Amino acid sequence: MQINMNAQEDHQGKLKSDQKTLGGSRSTSLSLKHILVVDDEPTARKLLGMVLEDYYKVTTCGSVDEAEQALEESEFDLVVSDYLMPDKTGIDLANFIKVKKLFITLILITGHGAEEVEKMAMAAGVSVILAKPIDEKLLIETIDGLLEKKSNDFNV
Repeated sequence: MQINMNAQEDHQGKLKSDQKTLGGSRSTSLSLKHILVVDDEPTARKLLGMVLEDYYKVTTCGSVDEAEQALEESEFDLVVSDYLMPDKTGIDLANFIKVKKLFITLILITGHGAEEVEKMAMAAGVSVILAKPIDEKLLIETIDGLLEKKSNDFNV
């Protein structure tokens, strides 16, 4: 299932989505992980948050500045950030994480050509770039894989 970043609101102002339970077994420890979602588009941010909160603890921010503040105040296991936002980009956020030595995995979501962004993103420490529209199953599998790898890296 793809996450439609242009989701429609119903007559009560609630977001409509086609959320499905993903098959397969999940480690209980993954559901305790804290994910930060950063997107300036309110509908996209809410929808991503709704999809991920079925699997993780989720905090959402509407700008890179808000995300930087949240990262200073709380601990996160992973960040999912839009690339293009007003004032600053997801790469600016990745550079902030790198400079602060926070050792937080970052997934960058972009509607722009991934090749344009890839070199800058990888240099800034972005782990994965996903193109819009986002496939829900792929996003969850990617997050789970990155979190498990991070956990295994620290347990070696």
